[in-house]
Amino acid sequence: FDDEATEQLEAIRGWSVTTEEGSRQDLGFQPLPAVWESVQAEQGNCLGRACRFYEPCHYQASRRRAQGAQLLVLNHHVLMADLAMRRTGGGFLPELDAVIIDEAHDLEDTAAEHLGLRVSALGVQVQLGRLWSPRRRRGLLAGHPDSRLRHAVDAARGAARVFFDETRALLGSERGQTVTVPDGAHLPDELSPRLAELSGTLLKAARGADPETALEIGARARSVRSVSDALAALARDELDDQVRWGEVGARGGLALYSAPIEVGPLLAEVLFETHHAVVLTSATMAAGRPPSFDFLRGRLGFPDGVEATIGSPFDYTRQVRLVVQTDLPDPSRESSSYEAELPEAVLDGVRKTRGGAFVLFTSYGSMRRVADALRDPLDALGLRVLVQGEALERPALLDAFREGDGVLFGVASFWQGVDVPGEALRHVIITRLPFEVPTHP
Repeated sequence: FDDEATEQLEAIRGWSVTTEEGSRQDLGFQPLPAVWESVQAEQGNCLGRACRFYEPCHYQASRRRAQGAQLLVLNHHVLMADLAMRRTGGGFLPELDAVIIDEAHDLEDTAAEHLGLRVSALGVQVQLGRLWSPRRRRGLLAGHPDSRLRHAVDAARGAARVFFDETRALLGSERGQTVTVPDGAHLPDELSPRLAELSGTLLKAARGADPETALEIGARARSVRSVSDALAALARDELDDQVRWGEVGARGGLALYSAPIEVGPLLAEVLFETHHAVVLTSATMAAGRPPSFDFLRGRLGFPDGVEATIGSPFDYTRQVRLVVQTDLPDPSRESSSYEAELPEAVLDGVRKTRGGAFVLFTSYGSMRRVADALRDPLDALGLRVLVQGEALERPALLDAFREGDGVLFGVASFWQGVDVPGEALRHVIITRLPFEVPTHP
């Protein structure tokens, strides 16, 4: 590791002795991805009771608490990850009798994400880099006596480069673009068999190693195999009733995805038919006049059950002022002019309530530009500037904001599911309304 990563590892080591729960949100800074990947608990990469750190291990202690709990509070992703694993005989949560899902209008998207597939160029390179990086001469296999293992990783790396370059050219994807893969189209796949071969080679190598090394190599082998299987399914169009697409990120890397077109049958299988009770709540599940749940029932595969529509507890006409600023340039047609005038408009709004504001954006770039432009003016007003992605994890950001006199700049995860009662939050500035792109697969 370089100096910054080494400093972070030392900080994590010190924190590991004092933290009560050992979760990332309890860490006081955002670690580099490579650092966190090196220390995080991973499925299938744990000796369990055979590990000498089993008793003080935060991960194992958390699992013991969960197994003995009568009530578990989770997010959608943890729940859906567990339900998806149960389809193949896995799972990490205790048996659940009843499930209450808040913000249930998001359930369809979360289910599609976990019940579909994703393979990215960056993800494959990270997997291979953890095994062996020839440029840095590092990785799990760096000191292994059998050099053929490192050659196998290099061969897979070359095959990955060719596959993603050819697939990107075939799809005609440009940076920031999303392109649907046509039904029946087969992508030129020399990579998945190469990864499957590498996985088998690693498993053989693990048999002769000491227990900890064998576990680590075996975990990496299974991870590589899962990428191989997902890639083969994506490339050969072996996925019934799923849509496939490719996305090119800001750095030019291609990612391939699939998602079930209808998640209803899958949710019925893993959620509604396997629990004694499932309760869905949200402020935005009913549609139409009079309000009806028919659309949501169809999408989620939830045909039966008691329903209720309950009015809002807020007296909007007395408690809220809605202000629409009409003198800014059109953000779609005149984006550069809009971005140039946005900081002053935000500052004017924040001044009116003397802070206590969320400033919400639809892109990280716009958020950072406005936050950087307003740091000094807001500091001069005695207001604390909090920016998503800079130093604190989301829960710590919210805790800092609740202390008062703050202005929080945020993107997607602050648009909903956030509760800051009282005077700390008295102003929400929406810089641009978020709409899903209607052409997204």
